Formats: sequence, C-alpha cells, structure tokens
Amino acid sequence: MLPVCPIAAAHCQLGRNPWAYSFANTDCSAYTATLFYNIAAGREALVQQLRAPAPQLDRFDLFHGHIFTAWNCSSNHAVQGTNSTQRRQLRVQVNQSDTAAQYQQSCSSQVGILFHAAEYPAYDDAVFPINLGHCQVNSSCKYNQRSMDLRNILWWQGQLAVLDVGVHSPLHDLLLHEGTEPLRTLYEEDFGKPVADLLLLQQQHRRRRRLAAEQQRLHRVYARVAAKGSRQLSARLAGQGQVQDLSHAVYVSY
Repeated sequence: MLPVCPIAAAHCQLGRNPWAYSFANTDCSAYTATLFYNIAAGREALVQQLRAPAPQLDRFDLFHGHIFTAWNCSSNHAVQGTNSTQRRQLRVQVNQSDTAAQYQQSCSSQVGILFHAAEYPAYDDAVFPINLGHCQVNSSCKYNQRSMDLRNILWWQGQLAVLDVGVHSPLHDLLLHEGTEPLRTLYEEDFGKPVADLLLLQQQHRRRRRLAAEQQRLHRVYARVAAKGSRQLSARLAGQGQVQDLSHAVYVSY
C-alpha cells in the first residue's frame, strides 16, 4: 500500500490515523469502490419500498466501511444442529482461540465489510440534538430516522445486505444495546475480528496516470458485474456518471 491521502483537517479525523493508504493493486481499489456505488444505487432503486432516502457518497453520509475477518462454519458438520446463538458463540471462541488451527478442518476464515451510512447527520435541536464532534460541522446529511435504522450494510460472502435495526425489527434487540441504540450503530467486532477501515474520499492527491488506470479497472469490474446478470444496476450507475467520472477513490486506514 502507498501513503497518499491526509484524512485529518480542522480537528476532524476520518480514520484511525491522520493518513490513509491507497491499494497498490488497482483491481482491489476498483472492486471496493463498486461496493460503495452499488449500495448507493441499490438504495436509490428502493427508496419507496424502504421509506428512506438513498445515502449520498460524501464524508457526512456513506464514505467508510470496516473490514473484519470471521470464521464461516455454517455449511460445516461442526455446527450442524446448532442454533444461531450457538454458531455465533463458536465463531467467537474460534476468533479468541490461540489454537485456531484445530478448527481449520471445520471452519474457514473469510473477509467481510460493515459499511456505515448516515455517519454525521446535521445537528438539529428539534430532531437530532446529538453532538458528534468536529466532523459533524456543516454536515449536509439531514437526519432521517428510517435512514438511521438502515445505516448498517454488511458485505459477506460476496453479497450486500442492508441490516434493518429499527424498533420493529428482530435485529433491534439482538444487535443493539443502550449505548448504541440512539445512533443505530453496529460494530465490526459484533461479526468478527477488526482489521482496517475503508474510506471513500474525494481524490485530491492522485496522479492522472494512476487515476486513468483505476478508471479502466473500474470499467472492467462493472463489465464483469453486468456479465453476471446485474446489467440494470450497471447501466444505472453509468447513467449517473459514477463509472465514467471516478471522482472518489478508496483508501485504507489501520
């Protein structure tokens, strides 16, 4: 990875450290960028069904995700006959074990990403009287309760899933507690072992040649997505100019 982008200014630090790193492999960068774009475009197509506005790709709304690793035992004989709570306990035990090798024949370690939208809703005395610090200043993200309920998006085993943690969802009591309930925040620790943060940021320090290479790879990724049956989604993204004009880039903070 290459250190390229400062992510702290005016007392606002968006990542774990003041600097983030770009992927040396531009295919990885292009693929992770498509995940952000797919979330935004997919939610845009479901605005009426979900009764919530789609997230915007900016640093107040959808701009980051948390990479984690977890053990997948769901299709294995080691967890057959167990319920979801027991399977989660097994994964926690494996993650915490110093002798994880004994589980290699029954479980496999995989990578997941927990994305957060609506990260810094604008402060409002009437509807959102919560001070989130310097990064909230001048926020363009308007508070919407339903958007908060749907702000956690999980990428796991190649699939994106919006996690509804609203008060009427069974996930509300299962995944939230008193400290996380107001902001509807889930943490990557709930799913596995934290690794690093992904940040989708405006490109200000990218060389033109590298940007051109990344745009070409992003086109190739979308071509593969279209070939697998997501032509409508790819066409919608292209129509919005998100493929041709790659104004954002993905960085890693750890």
